[in-house]
Amino acid sequence: MRQALAIVIVLGIAYFFLGWIAVVINLVEIYLYLFIAGIVGSAASVVGLLSFKKSALTRSDIQELEVEKLKSVAQVSDQLKELERQRVATKEELDGLEEKKRQMELLVRKASLALFLREKKDRLEKQITVKLRHPNGCDLKEKTDKERKLGRDQLISFTMSPWIASVIR
Repeated sequence: MRQALAIVIVLGIAYFFLGWIAVVINLVEIYLYLFIAGIVGSAASVVGLLSFKKSALTRSDIQELEVEKLKSVAQVSDQLKELERQRVATKEELDGLEEKKRQMELLVRKASLALFLREKKDRLEKQITVKLRHPNGCDLKEKTDKERKLGRDQLISFTMSPWIASVIR
């Protein structure tokens, strides 16, 4: 109904402009133009009055707006759920990476300790070998310094410990 009213109003306005041009270039006599313009103007007035009588918004218009708004809210809700899923997945991935980082740090510490113990074992083996070859060849002062640094009992327990041997290998 609204479209029909709008078409009538547009055609009326077009008639006024085109008719006036036709009168100016003498295609239509002014009396005929004025007569038809009176009829078209009356029809346009009646259509305008009908548009005032008819309400601007109908119940179906409001329902259509509500449906559109509900659809947009549903879309936003779906987008929000998807973003929440992505956030949870990212958090889980970060937690996994954090755990891997801790494991790597532990492995690096173990490898560092193993390397340190291997070097210490090699150094102590050399010292023991030298002492076994030359038991009296060491100075008394040098011997006491070494015993103080390494500790005689520590040296023996270090070379005999099966756990350290398994870590080094």
